[in-house]
Amino acid sequence: MSEIETEMTVDPEFIADLERAETETTITAEQVDITTLRGRELSEVVLDFLQENETEWDQTAFRAFRLPGTDFDIHPAFASAAALDSAIRVYCYGGRACDLTGAQWFIDYRDGQHYLAGKPVAKADIPDLSLEWVMAEPDDNPDHVTTKAGYRVISAADRATRLLGLPENHGMFHASNSLPALRAMANGYYGHA
Repeated sequence: MSEIETEMTVDPEFIADLERAETETTITAEQVDITTLRGRELSEVVLDFLQENETEWDQTAFRAFRLPGTDFDIHPAFASAAALDSAIRVYCYGGRACDLTGAQWFIDYRDGQHYLAGKPVAKADIPDLSLEWVMAEPDDNPDHVTTKAGYRVISAADRATRLLGLPENHGMFHASNSLPALRAMANGYYGHA
């Protein structure tokens, strides 16, 4: 060996990791914490979820409890436990973005229990308010935060706009948007993947 040449050894584990990385390009949902996704990445997950679960998608409602096989929505303040237990939760694009990222819904019903602001309550304590409110977070625009029944909340539309990184008046939450239209609009906002 000449003076400029040096002997170099490479760890075989390093080479194996590189080869695996070249062949493993697909990331599964189990490998990603969806609650941390924002912008384009969140939009892609939401659109894929809606396409794979079309019975849980309704672009006309940010969030609703729907009786199976109908277009009839029920409210936790008025519906029986049996009806709520059988109901399907449906969401629009923005509502699903909120739900997948772990938003705490102001009014909720799950596992036989009514919830208000994340706390178990009696059915009688559930206010007759829209189901489209989520509990406010520090990153929410304070100009969009309001108070309902003594709790700081924000609309699912405002939260989803922030999470998805969309401009004001974006149109992504319009009730008439189809899934192909939502994908086309997302490509327009984020560019093609």
